[in-house]
Amino acid sequence: MSLLTSLLRMRADATGNAQATSRLRHLHLSDRPLMLLPLQQSGTADRPLAVMLGTDPARPELLLAPPTGSTTLMLTTLATRVGAYIEEHQHRREPPRATSAQPGPQRFLSAPQLLVPNADAAAYLQTLGRDLRLRPGGAPSAHSDPIRHLGQWLTYFANRAELAGTSALIPMTDFLTMHWATGQSPLEDQDLATLLAWIDPPHHNASGHQAALEAQDPATHRSAGPATDPAFDTDCLAPLFTTYRTRPREQASCLDDLRILLADYLHPTWERMWHASMLLQALPEAAGTRQRWKRERTEFTKFTAHLSRDGRPQPARDNPVAAAIGLAQREHAAAVFDAERALDDPFTRAELRTSGEAFGGTVTTVDADHLAYGSGNRALWRPRFTVSTSDPLHLQPGQALACHTHSGARYTILAITPHDSDTLVDLEVTAGMGTLARPRHAVLPDAGEFLVCTLAPDRYRRMPEFPAPDQIPWTHAGPPYPPRSRRRAQAASQMPPSPHLRADTTQHAIVERLPTLTHPGQVVNAPPGAGKTTLVINAAQALMQDGEPCIVITQTNTQADDLVRRLARSRTPIARLIAEERTVSPDIQALPGVRVGHRVEDLKTARILVGTAMKWATVRDRQWPWAIIDEAHQMRSDTLLRVGHLFEQALFVGDPGQLAPFSPVMTDRWAGLPHDPLNSAVAVLLAQNPQLPVDTLTTSWRLPPSAVPLIRDAFYPFTPFDAAPHQVERTLTFTAKGLRTPVDKAIETAARTGWALLELPARITHRIDAEAFHAALETATRLLERQTTASCDAHPQGRILKPRHLAIGVAHRSQARHIHALMTRHYPQLRGITVDTANRLQGREYSVTIMLHPLSGRWDASAFHLEAGRLCVLASRHRHACIVIARAGITSLLDSHPSNAPVHLGAASTTSDGWEAHHTVLARLAPHTIRAPASW
Repeated sequence: MSLLTSLLRMRADATGNAQATSRLRHLHLSDRPLMLLPLQQSGTADRPLAVMLGTDPARPELLLAPPTGSTTLMLTTLATRVGAYIEEHQHRREPPRATSAQPGPQRFLSAPQLLVPNADAAAYLQTLGRDLRLRPGGAPSAHSDPIRHLGQWLTYFANRAELAGTSALIPMTDFLTMHWATGQSPLEDQDLATLLAWIDPPHHNASGHQAALEAQDPATHRSAGPATDPAFDTDCLAPLFTTYRTRPREQASCLDDLRILLADYLHPTWERMWHASMLLQALPEAAGTRQRWKRERTEFTKFTAHLSRDGRPQPARDNPVAAAIGLAQREHAAAVFDAERALDDPFTRAELRTSGEAFGGTVTTVDADHLAYGSGNRALWRPRFTVSTSDPLHLQPGQALACHTHSGARYTILAITPHDSDTLVDLEVTAGMGTLARPRHAVLPDAGEFLVCTLAPDRYRRMPEFPAPDQIPWTHAGPPYPPRSRRRAQAASQMPPSPHLRADTTQHAIVERLPTLTHPGQVVNAPPGAGKTTLVINAAQALMQDGEPCIVITQTNTQADDLVRRLARSRTPIARLIAEERTVSPDIQALPGVRVGHRVEDLKTARILVGTAMKWATVRDRQWPWAIIDEAHQMRSDTLLRVGHLFEQALFVGDPGQLAPFSPVMTDRWAGLPHDPLNSAVAVLLAQNPQLPVDTLTTSWRLPPSAVPLIRDAFYPFTPFDAAPHQVERTLTFTAKGLRTPVDKAIETAARTGWALLELPARITHRIDAEAFHAALETATRLLERQTTASCDAHPQGRILKPRHLAIGVAHRSQARHIHALMTRHYPQLRGITVDTANRLQGREYSVTIMLHPLSGRWDASAFHLEAGRLCVLASRHRHACIVIARAGITSLLDSHPSNAPVHLGAASTTSDGWEAHHTVLARLAPHTIRAPASW
């Protein structure tokens, strides 16, 4: 939930009326939609009880299934009605374009649209469609069997509903909440009656809140389906079902009574559906809606052609490629929809500005004469300009932007430079500017003009590439590559093995046997600070072959850059493979023996090639004997599928307790499959290749002995480990005395025990807690002011801590931006300290970390904030001490929000439960708690 949406919900709660979040309609709404209100029989997975449907608000039709026995008659009638509605849209097509030499299939001029009350109804149609399309029947094809044909169409509609911005099947509650914010919870918004009461209360009600209270009165409230109210089941349905089952002669009259009862039950929802449709029709259509509906008609045309040509039903389960493509399509659709809405809707642009995904500012300089030179040294007009903004930014150089006031232009970020209290963004016009001979000056803003730039929708035009179904790599149960004859490789480095490798016999044994490994892969699990990077470096050097370099696949550019810096010390020829739009920092380019390039063909002299998984996925028609996958547990399995063709054998190194892969879209449909595209690469790899050897590094070289028990017990129930033995004692000492403040007491507690919990007074603050932010910055300030000296095996004589040795870890990017802003204004002495999210702190280490607890100041405990991996990363970046800052009341919050994550059959987990992990951490921190007074 964005900051603006939260504010509007608060305003709705205060005023008692829903607040508009958009004045434009972003989904197409047909003039003649098919309203579909399904009811499911209680206690069954997919058996229908009744369906009310129709295209005329005055003429609903109720289809009734008998309480017991066959539902064929009812389903056949439903198939006939839905089929007739679909056929209405299959008669007229667009005329072929005169400019097209080879026109493709002519798109239908219209497409069917189903409207259902809520998301549960859409999910039920998907379940029903799966059952019907795979139902055995005597007909030679699904097309000649109306029920199976209905199943195929219901599946098509349900699948389309999972793609953002589509209009084939729309849950009405989702459609309404896209345009209004209420004062009730998102879960309550799934009830059509109360949601509509908030948005458009009857005239006799003083407010939407009062109307919602009346709408949810148990005496009159009726569920919109597909499940019926338990009280209605017990008091009304159960007696009729019993009569139907026990008195055969009264079945006809019983069905008549049931029809009257259910018609009366569904009629209020039927009227609300048309009322909601009328409210939405009154909103003007956004500019991008027409283009999205055009895409919808294209997909409808394609599926109609598929049924006519092939007719086979959709499979019961997706194979690895189909699942990965399905997830990519859903993520792609969500990104495109967000970008298109941003161009159309000022509210969306405002939301994105608060989250750093868009910015508004004033054009300060314009270079209208700038030229670039293309192939053949041809001059290209590429004007540039600079925008000064005070908005927070979470964009990167190389990203393509668009502006709603210059819709035909596209801009590329050249540089982002902090300047005083603002940020300067250098932009280059890269599309829509015409040619040098015929320039289009309208795309170039004037100096002093105010622009709002958002991500360009066409930057998502290309879908990721995946292998063909018959070319699935061995990582996903495809055929293994034929082994090559190998001689034992010798490490290219002349440097002696690291102390970690000499002391850790497990690491040494792994590196020794890799060149002669007979299995296609090897998995190494490692806790925080166990020497994963050291293992990757030594393994890469051991696997280099004459003429056959080793490739290293990382998950982020930061990880790749850090690894290149470490590898460069060995003086081995290293290559850093980067995306076309990306540049690397000057220190990487200056490293001896390191080459940077955009194409593998330009890096032939390198013995070790390092790049991110996203970049390696663009490499085609190449294969190497070995690859090393760094942070493999962080990699998604669909990403592994895209790079699996690059190597014959691979070493997978990662931490099973840290952040798991994630997606912004729903992925429950694949949960439990052995090739779930959202599962970690290692989980899918081992599910498909159980014979692979798995080793575990059981020694943490980073964490001090004081930290290991907490981290191990809370986050690594399946991967026990210990602190490295025979280390120099790690200490934190202070030159200056403390001031007896809560901050100084917390610092001294952390120096003595390795942990401290600075507990602020209980308060609901949501994400932005200025008091907690100041506490974190004050803690870092006092560590520097007291000239804290840290000693360890790397610095036995001790070193005075500098800002670069400290980190502040948070859960949200917005928190990091606010802390950065406070630091710039009030704590300039902290310049150089790292302030970032758990996602970006993964794999890094510091002497002391200051962690803002993910649940601090919250009124709820969502899955995001409960995730064990996020807490683990924040709590395991330190070599000496970790100071946790949190508001009181987290234990009570956890108890009132028990873990409710669904359990999927076949879905195994190697990580701890987040709810339990949070309780464990708080219990261990209790003896180290420093409570700040209420006047803090």
